[in-house]
Amino acid sequence: MPVLRIVLLSLLLAGCATSSPQVLVVQTATPSLGTRHSFEMLPPSTNNTDGQLPPTADYAQVEASLRQGLLNHGYRESKKAEVRVAYTLTLNETPLEFRVDNPPNNPLGSYLAVHRFQDESVTLRLRVSDRADKTLWQGLITTSLSPSWRRAELLHAAVVTLLQQIPVSR
Repeated sequence: MPVLRIVLLSLLLAGCATSSPQVLVVQTATPSLGTRHSFEMLPPSTNNTDGQLPPTADYAQVEASLRQGLLNHGYRESKKAEVRVAYTLTLNETPLEFRVDNPPNNPLGSYLAVHRFQDESVTLRLRVSDRADKTLWQGLITTSLSPSWRRAELLHAAVVTLLQQIPVSR
């Protein structure tokens, strides 16, 4: 019986760990976006009312991934660019509870039977606009940051997945 529980738990964890983040395109790309060739990264917006601000290391990583992804899409970085790229990160924490079948046989048994964990996820909102601040494309993606040792990999995968929705510069 314990072997069956371990197998089922392993399958459950494997299924949760391989889920890919889903992209929500708020505004599809305008036809003119693919004809633009240069971009400018704007500083990230830190006016979050929906959740907490993530660590500054996350901002640095997301900005580097966005910059590299846009370069790979054929855009070049410039101070007087045709396209402006702005992003916002929001950190969401959800409590998780795992209860055991039989509490340990000691005075603190009931207390020790409940293990509390936090599941972190991040929402990345990306907005591409022209110099007149007209939105050319806008989308968002939410991805889990658990397990924490895969945080950098999961953030990078979310950026890559989101950038796949933006047309390549021609």
